[in-house]
Amino acid sequence: MTFIRDMMSDTCIAPQTSAPGHGESRGLLYAGSVQYLCNATPYVGLLDTVSDFRLSTRTIILNPLLRFLYLHMNYHIEHHMYAAVPCYRLGTPHKLIRHDLPPRPRGLLAAWSQIVQIRRRRKEDPAYQFRAALPAPAMTERTA
Repeated sequence: MTFIRDMMSDTCIAPQTSAPGHGESRGLLYAGSVQYLCNATPYVGLLDTVSDFRLSTRTIILNPLLRFLYLHMNYHIEHHMYAAVPCYRLGTPHKLIRHDLPPRPRGLLAAWSQIVQIRRRRKEDPAYQFRAALPAPAMTERTA
């Protein structure tokens, strides 16, 4: 995390230059930072020895621009549950199953805030395993 913060601060205070390629490299640096923050978010701090994707991956709610740049992979639980669905259609299964998903962080900041809390707790108690709260099963005709 410090590495990303250092990269971002170095880029933000870099002097403006007319040398070719500098603007493109800053753009790639920002894109790479966003990619890192997005790509790590679905898994960090979650259980890795369970078969229920709702406990081993994380769906986050992103604004339309980040959702587009991240190829709609913020719907990560849905991506694992419905692997044949194209990434640009993952919002559809999300709407159909969101009532059965754990609470979803709204934005990268909320997701990383949760991740930081989990990592701090693990430092205090290495045996700690975060288990997302799952909603009660929905009543269906079969279970009625």
